[in-house]
Amino acid sequence: MKDNPKRLEIIKTYADMIETRGFEGASLGAVAQQLGIPQSLIFHYFLNKDDLTVQTAEYVAELCLRSYDRAWPKKGDFSDKSFHRLVDYILEVHHNRRRTVSPRLYFAMIYLLPRQKQVMQHFCDLTEALVTRLSETLRGFHSAGIICTEQPELSARSLLCLADGILCYEDLTPTDERVAFIAAQKALFLQSVSYRA
Repeated sequence: MKDNPKRLEIIKTYADMIETRGFEGASLGAVAQQLGIPQSLIFHYFLNKDDLTVQTAEYVAELCLRSYDRAWPKKGDFSDKSFHRLVDYILEVHHNRRRTVSPRLYFAMIYLLPRQKQVMQHFCDLTEALVTRLSETLRGFHSAGIICTEQPELSARSLLCLADGILCYEDLTPTDERVAFIAAQKALFLQSVSYRA
């Protein structure tokens, strides 16, 4: 998929349309018009709109996964500072990756999960990859004595859930209370893993 520039351009344009117009407004005709290409060219690359949606979900899931790259500690660095950097980054991941995956596009893909098995599979794969990597990292902090968690997988899922919760309430939280709200979520996580200050 990524090795074909035109295919990727169609996916990016479709993603932009989903973000600005929603799924209903993101028609293949609108994508073709935006790109200045015949609609038949889209069918050269994708079977139908569902196929384009699934390929776009894969693209968005890959962007989401890459957006965590700066969160991970350097190899063997299980220091207190590294732990806080990891937790802070993950709690703010949706804010940090705004330039690559807007919250609106992310939620649009999440909205499709119950309706499209293949879209759900891409996001299940994304979640499992994140949980696996985060669990291993939390296990390292546990071994270093920074935290105490008997269930790193559950702790990883909890942290990711808190990050999504912060995104859900972002528009509902007054700007001047945002920092305190995130700090409260972090405190809940630290308590859940018996953080040793």
